[in-house]
Amino acid sequence: MNPKQDTEFIAQMTQFSALEQSKSMQMDIAHLRSDQEILQANAMIGRFVTLQDGKGLAPPGIVSGVNVKEGTPQIVVNGEKYDLSQVLSISPSIQQ
Repeated sequence: MNPKQDTEFIAQMTQFSALEQSKSMQMDIAHLRSDQEILQANAMIGRFVTLQDGKGLAPPGIVSGVNVKEGTPQIVVNGEKYDLSQVLSISPSIQQ
């Protein structure tokens, strides 16, 4: 961290610049992932889903809405909120 020659200083500045760009890219990718998950959850509205909760299979139902908590979408089925990771299957809504 104490360069003695101009070439060492330039090399260190290049490394700092690359590190900053890498951090910025990681944040951009995280935002894109979050946006993609929200789009996926919105596309499930009106669809019939089968879910798995901590106790096994949750009652299947139609996705009635999406809540976003701390940037993470949760679908609403039968009045309960579920993470996208809990979805086992998706199919068109059943006509009654």
